[in-house]
Amino acid sequence: MGFWSSLVDGVKSAGGWVLDHAGDIAGAVGTVAKIAGTFAVAAESDDETTRLAGHQKNLALFHRNFDVASGLLKTEAREASKQVDEKAIRQRSFFADDFTSEDRVRDYFTGIWKNPSALLPDGTPAVPMYQDLSKWLGALGVPVDQSLDVSSEVGKAIFAIESPTTSGGEVKIKTTKFSYTDPKGKWTLDLGHAYYPLPLGATSSEYCWHSCVYGRFHPSKSLLAEMEAEGEPSSTIFVSELKASVKPMWVVNASINWGNQPLASNSHKKLIKKLEEEYKKQNRSVVYSTLEGVMQSVQLQASAEDNPSLLRQGLITAASTIASEYQSGRVPNPGDGSDTSSDDSSGDSSPDEMGWHSASVKSGTSKLRKTERIRSLARTKPVPSSMPLNVPEVDITKSQVVFKK
Repeated sequence: MGFWSSLVDGVKSAGGWVLDHAGDIAGAVGTVAKIAGTFAVAAESDDETTRLAGHQKNLALFHRNFDVASGLLKTEAREASKQVDEKAIRQRSFFADDFTSEDRVRDYFTGIWKNPSALLPDGTPAVPMYQDLSKWLGALGVPVDQSLDVSSEVGKAIFAIESPTTSGGEVKIKTTKFSYTDPKGKWTLDLGHAYYPLPLGATSSEYCWHSCVYGRFHPSKSLLAEMEAEGEPSSTIFVSELKASVKPMWVVNASINWGNQPLASNSHKKLIKKLEEEYKKQNRSVVYSTLEGVMQSVQLQASAEDNPSLLRQGLITAASTIASEYQSGRVPNPGDGSDTSSDDSSGDSSPDEMGWHSASVKSGTSKLRKTERIRSLARTKPVPSSMPLNVPEVDITKSQVVFKK
């Protein structure tokens, strides 16, 4: 199982996917060529030999242009991520002394959203895209949080676009952005999304997105100190080592897709505790667990008389029970919540990457009234996630029989 479910990343992989799935290859190749700033390829010849030779040339040209277009998307997304508005700058000035530029984490992904969607009618992002965002944000280092579904808020901002069309008009890169400041001042997140639609068929409704999301996660010194004191991230749990045995043992890796970030944050440790209690009577053990966004990965050990199918069924039962318990007691009252600053890229000019810090020093806002800081810290009431709750999906990703003496 790969990292992405709704996205194909990498120049060769993503470009190859487009060519494999495009009903109108000339349209796809021409669109990428326009974005890359080169001439579109000539129409295919009716002569078979010429057409085959043209396919080879077009393929090489397409991958080159796709690489150039990917680089342009990255540049646009990075610039969009720097566009932090005045409201966010002011909020961050409360905590400026607790941040250093050396601690900022940057990452991005560029690829093809295979079945893209703007926001759904209820204002939420499409579930597959939301889940991929959630996993990537987890890998970026964004803390799991039960009080706010950060991935959902990100999706609402960066996918808040009109359904793009690939028919007629100028082909150009568009951008959206998202900024968030943890209300306790422990971390900040800035994202930029750059994209353009790529035609896959004869009609304008058949398209994918060539896209880049660029992220800058900035943990505070306080958060880093807490993480160091804990020894491991709260999303990572080492339960036990592989047990020695004179008999062969099953070692099984599995993934649990909780589908909803607050549910995953609330449930991943409960699942391990429940499994430990059940496994005491079953000659099974949990070795390891980690959570990235909505996706929990676990490693289990069992006797040779056991089998991966039974382990998977046990995981399904346990995860479903926990999810049902969560749902029955769910939906906290909406509060003021965390302040989220997000809009599209048509906003004002942006400060540089440390602009919010330098601005606070220059203006003296690092010494704002204590009451304002307290008010910001107090706004931490849970905001219910707008994403649907479904039965967790459980998959076995690797199974092996091992001896350990």
